[in-house]
Amino acid sequence: MKKLILISTYLALSLAVHAEKKYITDGFGIWSTEDFKKFTPVLACTNPILGAGSIKTIQIVDIYDRFILYKKMEHFDEYQFEFYSYKDSKHSPIYTVNRKNINRELDSAFYSENCIFCLEHTINSNYSKSDFYITKRTVDSLEVVLEYKLDKSSFKVSCTGPMYVDEKNDRFLCQCSKYRKDGRLEYFLKIMSLSTGKELFLTETNYLTEVFAEDGKVYLSVQNKLFTANYTDENISLHELKTFVPEKKKIIAIRKNGDIYVLRTEHKRFNPVHRFIFGSDSTIWSYYVCKIQDGELVKVKKLKKNS
Repeated sequence: MKKLILISTYLALSLAVHAEKKYITDGFGIWSTEDFKKFTPVLACTNPILGAGSIKTIQIVDIYDRFILYKKMEHFDEYQFEFYSYKDSKHSPIYTVNRKNINRELDSAFYSENCIFCLEHTINSNYSKSDFYITKRTVDSLEVVLEYKLDKSSFKVSCTGPMYVDEKNDRFLCQCSKYRKDGRLEYFLKIMSLSTGKELFLTETNYLTEVFAEDGKVYLSVQNKLFTANYTDENISLHELKTFVPEKKKIIAIRKNGDIYVLRTEHKRFNPVHRFIFGSDSTIWSYYVCKIQDGELVKVKKLKKNS
């Protein structure tokens, strides 16, 4: 009996020592865990150094890997596509598109299953008169293999942000913004049909760095409230998920990692030095591991900030 207990103890200890590390991310940071009870900060995901370039898209592909579209500033007419790994700071260029060769500007891009989708508009001195398209290329060639034209009247925005394409369900999702009368930007999530180019749904949302959608659902937030919508529905509507986030904080990112979600919030904190130098209060970010249970976002643990 004692021998059996010793063997069981040894096996348990061996499993604990050799437990496989798992990694979670919200896109801004990476944490490791072995038991989903303790989470250790691994890396802060700051934007990679691209030289003289302006990032148009940075999309999560995997824990460490990102897909990037940026406009070169030293070669103003060129847009560069690449993969980037935070693990070893490695840039893997895909190809370059010249705006003059296609007579279009590239506003945003989305990578999925070896394909690259782009939101493009024709070069025009009057932006409102430009034509807008969703193009499809493979990572092996910059030749356009498929193109969808968007309805011009449905695309009246000041600028566009991250996008998401679901060809199977005939959907294009995009974060966009427009200026209010007071000069401030308002942010929206727009859902459109690829086949008709028509707008199907438009709603206010906080500015997020990526459209988070999966299994026919898209997540968005307004201040401390979290909403989800089935973007494949004929009549799209929002469903609110109750949250634990206090009113003073704003939800700005959420990402699923297996059975859990990583949530990021921000709020302003008065800082006399920061206000004196920059003219504004300092911004505080918080990170949480959460679960969705019975239509409610439940906090599991607050995460330590990546340095």
